[in-house]
Amino acid sequence: MYSKQVTTRLKNIILFSRDIEKTSSFFAEGLGLKVKYQSKQLVELRDSQNMRILLKQVKSEAFCTTGYNPLLNFKVDDLDFSVDKLKNYGAVLDGDVLNEDKKKIACLKGPDGHMIGLVEYVGAQETDDEDDFDAPDQTGETEDYNMKEIKNILRKIKI
Repeated sequence: MYSKQVTTRLKNIILFSRDIEKTSSFFAEGLGLKVKYQSKQLVELRDSQNMRILLKQVKSEAFCTTGYNPLLNFKVDDLDFSVDKLKNYGAVLDGDVLNEDKKKIACLKGPDGHMIGLVEYVGAQETDDEDDFDAPDQTGETEDYNMKEIKNILRKIKI
């Protein structure tokens, strides 16, 4: 049915938590993941392969118990094609496609209600270095690096 090959790469997983301190301790101290960034509402953790897990503080029970949790983010080569293809497999677009300067972002709910985020970089090619936030290896309150993509996805699902 689809002849075009789509290259997809898992960028990160976002988990929503009512107690971000307890949840971050579980992953950092219990599993040994490294804390790369920490604020009162957002924690970025990395595993030994540099895979990113983000923890986002939420107040609503709904985000912790429905299909919004976890949120899997994928980088795709052609967002429009990917959205159309996923719709044919039962996904439903959750809001409008967000067009930024150099990227397009979409959120979809899969047939079982799982939340999927898609991002396509438009114009310039993304490198592996660009995929990694230029976050300082600290746990301060300042967000002096680009969390815009994550915040846009969270904004799209109204968190």
